[in-house]
Amino acid sequence: MHRINFFPWRDEEKRQSKRRFFRLVVMVAAVTVFSPFFINRYFQSKVTEIQTSLAELNALQQALNQRLTQLASLETQRQKTSENLSHILEIQESRHLAALALQQLPPLIPDALFLEELSIQRDDIILKGVTNEVSLVSVFAEALKNSSVVFEFEVDSITAKNQNPEQHDFSLSFRFDQKRRGIQ
Repeated sequence: MHRINFFPWRDEEKRQSKRRFFRLVVMVAAVTVFSPFFINRYFQSKVTEIQTSLAELNALQQALNQRLTQLASLETQRQKTSENLSHILEIQESRHLAALALQQLPPLIPDALFLEELSIQRDDIILKGVTNEVSLVSVFAEALKNSSVVFEFEVDSITAKNQNPEQHDFSLSFRFDQKRRGIQ
């Protein structure tokens, strides 16, 4: 029996449908084959960007570490300079104390009392001297105690000399009142 095609347009439709299906299969196969390549390329570019950023950050970190090292050395220098300055100020303060002591003490010293040494250790002023009478040391001590610029007064020692028992060595220490002398 012969086959007669009553609907020729159906054959054409089937061929077009097969072509579309074949094109679709080829496109899906192409996407399936090439998509890992494009995905790999995308992630590779991201990895390259991150590596570049990481290299830049490492360079910045090294520069900051160098600056921190410089800053630490500058801080060390600053501390040394600060220590030197405080030492200089301490020396300057002791000069001021010596001048103040030489200004304040003469009116307080009795006539037969002789000062041999005036030394300054930090804020303490130490006086050493000689006298013929122990009572003059007491008079001098009372004068220092009653002085408006002296505080923390102490008689350290009074001793008789072995060669001359009438001469007595003495040692006194005191501080000047910092508020009254205008030093902060």
